[in-house]
Amino acid sequence: MITVILLIALVFFVYEVANNQAQVRRSTEALNAMLEEEKRLEIDNGQFKRYIEGDNLGDYLDRQARNMGYADPQERIFYVNPAN
Repeated sequence: MITVILLIALVFFVYEVANNQAQVRRSTEALNAMLEEEKRLEIDNGQFKRYIEGDNLGDYLDRQARNMGYADPQERIFYVNPAN
């Protein structure tokens, strides 16, 4: 009887250890993905800071507005569709 109880406890223990290792692996992968995203955002943030702190903020805003389809009241935007 004690042997059966010990065997069940051992199986449960091995299952829990394997489950915990899988959880740690998933958490580590998620953390690594977040760290990569943080690096990318820091690079983007540095670029935005250069635009804001430099003299080319107006140029940057104009370029972003044009990318979104906006134009100054006195200008027109033409879209060229290349012929195949």
